[in-house]
Amino acid sequence: MIRWPQAAWIHLPAAAWGVAVEAFGWTCPLTPIEDALRRSAGETAVGGDFIARAVLPVLYPEGLTRDGQLVVAAAALVVNLGIYANAGSRSGGRFVIARYLWTLPNTLVGLVLAAAALHGGAGRLIDGVLEVHGPLIGAILRRLVPLAGGAVAITFGHIVAAETRSLLDGTRAHERVHVRQCERWGPLFIPAYLLAGAWSWLRGSGAYWGNYFERQARAEESSVAGRIARGSR
Repeated sequence: MIRWPQAAWIHLPAAAWGVAVEAFGWTCPLTPIEDALRRSAGETAVGGDFIARAVLPVLYPEGLTRDGQLVVAAAALVVNLGIYANAGSRSGGRFVIARYLWTLPNTLVGLVLAAAALHGGAGRLIDGVLEVHGPLIGAILRRLVPLAGGAVAITFGHIVAAETRSLLDGTRAHERVHVRQCERWGPLFIPAYLLAGAWSWLRGSGAYWGNYFERQARAEESSVAGRIARGSR
């Protein structure tokens, strides 16, 4: 999907049908077709689910239970959601819903900071990202983020928080990189970020400054600043 987004028009209905068959225990559509062809050839219809009879013994362990089917359905849903979210993150406007669903676990964490904006703060929606600010958010970022002096701004999914609007404006290029990272990593972003921080700390680079995700964001921030400087000449 990432390399050939147009293939989604074929793949997405097939994937949705596969998830539905597993989740709701529907009969494989190949079963009645097979039975009809057998009858037309003068043979006895076999009956039973074609996929269960012909495919499951090859792909899945013997005796797949209903709970097992639900696990297969959930796995198929998560894998495809991640694929489409990554495709959407790289291709702009495509698969917007998948991007938001894949990022939702991170965004739910950000809602705590969004609620803090209700205490003397405000928020605004910019390019599909909710930016919130307020004095309580500033206090949270200074006191609870384990960095010297706290954090200037922070991103969780599609929510970016800072103490003031000017700080949101000044850190937008940096924080938008984190938004895209959340869109690609989905529910794995926070664990991956923490692991990257631990790895860079063990290597002596610092949990923040050597963190892969932060280095990527700083590189984009520098690139944007360079383009602005060249454009102002």
